[in-house]
Amino acid sequence: MTISEKAMMGRNGFLFLNGKDSNNLLGHLAGEVPLLSSALSVHRHNRMVIERLSVPFLGIIVPEAHCVYPENLPDGIEISAARPVREGIGPNGPRISLPA
Repeated sequence: MTISEKAMMGRNGFLFLNGKDSNNLLGHLAGEVPLLSSALSVHRHNRMVIERLSVPFLGIIVPEAHCVYPENLPDGIEISAARPVREGIGPNGPRISLPA
């Protein structure tokens, strides 16, 4: 079977995005690529707007398959606890909690 050049084969037949594009997904998941200050500014701005509206807000971040099924990743790929999504939801982002 031929798979896309943007995919990588993991254990147990799992397919994952390999990050070989402009998003550098694996760099983000490994904690090697920080969240840009411009992205943090957008999160801060959005949080201020939502707080001013005084409305209920629920932010949901859908986890990458890499984080849900780390046991099926190919050898040598590690997911960092210090990845950018955690930085974005800290004091700068909307009030969201993430599972470990």
